Amino acid sequence: MREVDYPEATLDLVQRFARELANGVWKSRVALDRMISAAIQDYDYNRLALIDKNLMRIAVYELENIPYIPPRVTINEAIEIAKRYSTTESGKFVNGVLGNVLKKSVKANFDQRNAPKDPDFDELERIYKAPVVEIEEVTVDADSEDGKAASRYGVWTNRAEG
Repeated sequence: MREVDYPEATLDLVQRFARELANGVWKSRVALDRMISAAIQDYDYNRLALIDKNLMRIAVYELENIPYIPPRVTINEAIEIAKRYSTTESGKFVNGVLGNVLKKSVKANFDQRNAPKDPDFDELERIYKAPVVEIEEVTVDADSEDGKAASRYGVWTNRAEG
């Protein structure tokens, strides 16, 4: 999470969602594995690449347990991550499996207009619509009272004229 550039104010929301997802997937992994296994035709579940298996667990958990995330978003993110971090065929494979899971999912007939609202939506709106504070830059002489105060308190950058 440190590598992603989130506004500082959203970091708590991101961490809370990540924890919910990780805990939910862990607690539900047996049921998730059964659903994934049932969606794979003519393939041994135990032979799945570990990254594909875990991506699909997360995606199936989202499909079944997080009602405000559109299934298209869930599936597309899983495909993109599989393409980037797994085998060359993983994106297509993950897409097919998750498509099969979706057909039997509670989100099979997902309609964004009737979908529940993200419980953190209002907070995110507040964060992203907060006014941006513009800082005025003022140049002061290093020998002036303001320049001496800036040096003393370390709150300003002194620029020597030259």
